Amino acid sequence: SGVAPSVIAHEILHLYGAPDLYAFDTNNINYATTVGFVDYCRENVPQEIMLSTRDTETGELLSDRITQEITDITAYYIGWLDAAPECVDEYLLVHSQHEYKNSQTTSQ
Repeated sequence: SGVAPSVIAHEILHLYGAPDLYAFDTNNINYATTVGFVDYCRENVPQEIMLSTRDTETGELLSDRITQEITDITAYYIGWLDAAPECVDEYLLVHSQHEYKNSQTTSQ
């Protein structure tokens, strides 16, 4: 029993700026995610850890391993990529805090 490692990883990624990709933002607190964007993620990146912590193949919450991935969406939001994936602008999401910080650092 206990907390699945994928859940721990998912929650830790929030600390670095990763948004939830499984829910649309009705209160303007989750990067302005929309129903369309959530559907896009379900169709195009079903293995993304910020979309689901369950195994993509079995639907199980595994206790011994993580089978989900960090896609370019989460990589961008946690600062691993400098440029936003096309879907961020296509769905009018809020840009990464890291992008703003990096632009301030390089302009000085």
